[in-house]
Amino acid sequence: MEYLAQIFNFTCTGYIDVAGEPMCTITDLFQLIRQVANFLMVTVAPAALIIFIAIGAYKIIFSSGDPKKIGEGRKTIFWAIIGFVVAVGAWAIINTLFELLGITPPCPWYQLQC
Repeated sequence: MEYLAQIFNFTCTGYIDVAGEPMCTITDLFQLIRQVANFLMVTVAPAALIIFIAIGAYKIIFSSGDPKKIGEGRKTIFWAIIGFVVAVGAWAIINTLFELLGITPPCPWYQLQC
């Protein structure tokens, strides 16, 4: 887990083991999950959207007028947008449900602070 901590830039704040290294606790695991989710939503999802739109556009531009290839390009762009909307929509639905149900944790669910 310490290797993942280095990748996603957080430090284990738990106890010190026999070798003098910090041991990660369950709180650190939740912080890791939060940072991975943030990384996926802020970095990976928009980048994937741009890449797949570019791939779809490439298919359309170089289709040479072939309706089948144009259709493939349109499908690629369509599903890229749908995938992005689903990812962002999942976050929005959870946030809206918490607000509608009156669930008010000490901090927003997407900003877990331990």
